[in-house]
Amino acid sequence: GNGPSGISLSYMLSGYRPYYNYSSSSSSNHDKNSSSSSNNSRHPNELLHARIMNMTLESRENILEQDLGLLSEGLEGRSTNPVALLFDALTNPNADLGMPRPPAIDWHFDWTAKYVPHVVIGKAMPGGTWQTMEKTMKSLSISSLLQLPGLPIDDWLLKHRLLLLFLASVDEACQYFLDFIDVNKLSKNFLNFHLVTKVQKVLAHSKKYLWEVTGIDSTGRPFCYRAPRLVLATGSSDRPNRLGVNGESLPNILHSHAEFETFINSRLASGRGKRCNSSCPVNDFVNTHPIVIVGSGLSAADAVLYALDRQIPVIHIFRSDFETLNKIYSNLSPVIYPEYTRVYDLMTQKVVLNGLYKSYPGVEILGFTRNHQVEEGFTFDVYGSLCVPECDQEQSLTIQASLVIILIGSQHNLSFLDDEILKNLYKTPKLLIDVNPVTYQSNQHRGLYAMGPLVGDNFVRYLGGGAMGIASHIIKDLSV
Repeated sequence: GNGPSGISLSYMLSGYRPYYNYSSSSSSNHDKNSSSSSNNSRHPNELLHARIMNMTLESRENILEQDLGLLSEGLEGRSTNPVALLFDALTNPNADLGMPRPPAIDWHFDWTAKYVPHVVIGKAMPGGTWQTMEKTMKSLSISSLLQLPGLPIDDWLLKHRLLLLFLASVDEACQYFLDFIDVNKLSKNFLNFHLVTKVQKVLAHSKKYLWEVTGIDSTGRPFCYRAPRLVLATGSSDRPNRLGVNGESLPNILHSHAEFETFINSRLASGRGKRCNSSCPVNDFVNTHPIVIVGSGLSAADAVLYALDRQIPVIHIFRSDFETLNKIYSNLSPVIYPEYTRVYDLMTQKVVLNGLYKSYPGVEILGFTRNHQVEEGFTFDVYGSLCVPECDQEQSLTIQASLVIILIGSQHNLSFLDDEILKNLYKTPKLLIDVNPVTYQSNQHRGLYAMGPLVGDNFVRYLGGGAMGIASHIIKDLSV
């Protein structure tokens, strides 16, 4: 995977090291050309500060050389992985308290460090899932929490826009990830537009097992790598969730925002191939029948906004009740996320857009049937059941639609792994890969690591923890 997880790990394996910069580091003689935010105060977490100071007094202060398990004991946050919390505490001190401080670590290129040969394989451009999102969307996290090690994103944004706002757009985040690779001269490590089709263990001439990774590039040419270590950093959005109902495989029933955007753009293009704006006749696309968007999460909300901005009528169907919706959207500030507040008000019927949007909460979709042929293809009957709490009954519901977009989450896709590897890879239940919480190495397969959403870290701010744990373990292992 070549998303933020893989990028961060490549950075550390290439020789960049984190050094604690509070108190004692003000007198150190590290490379002045490195990313530095020297602090003379103490870390706000007194226990963490004391532990680091005790460890580094007799060493070179490189955090990767320390006992990450001990340093991360007792830390709390929005990750269940202790080293991810340690990384966040060092890079975003006090962020969750609304009183952020400068990072407690500086990143330096260690000229004495041995480069760890590696290749980062990705099926598209670096950036992972971010490359598949609608580029004008804004990030959920404030821009500073999208930062990769050693390149302050706020400084980067100031060079690329006139105003420094709270949130970065998806397009800006993608460009930041690409610039990070260029600035740190990591391009040689990346193998983009390569699809992994098979991973298995093979016995080498040395009687040791290696990981064999095979696949094809964008031209169909095969490739093969063998290595003693393999890191899974594929994210969790490769396989969209499905409803599992009749008719779901019919054409024009889509399961991702990328498919939706491509479909809309192809239908709303003018004769000269330019993208159509909101003044284009809607009926040319929807044939008097609206589109149906299924799902109550933020991905579905993004699809609603995308359609409404183009004056396309939307029927929005979701199983959640208003109380559940409030739990999803109440944490999003109306000041920072006015667009999601707008969708929430539409979903809960506080705001009405006659003829353009209608929500159906509490609906369970039972299936889809093909209806009659029209110029653009054909329409569907979307049928389901609507729970009526007042009388504790269910009512049948049938809606005609020209397009259906189902956005109800996604899962990772590790089908390229050999069955023997998959058999005991996961925790129970099979949601996350079972790894050592400090090294991120599989508890069942030596030399196999996992990071990012595969181990429960879904926010960029925590991804560096996986990179730090894996890099630390590999570097220590190679030095023995």
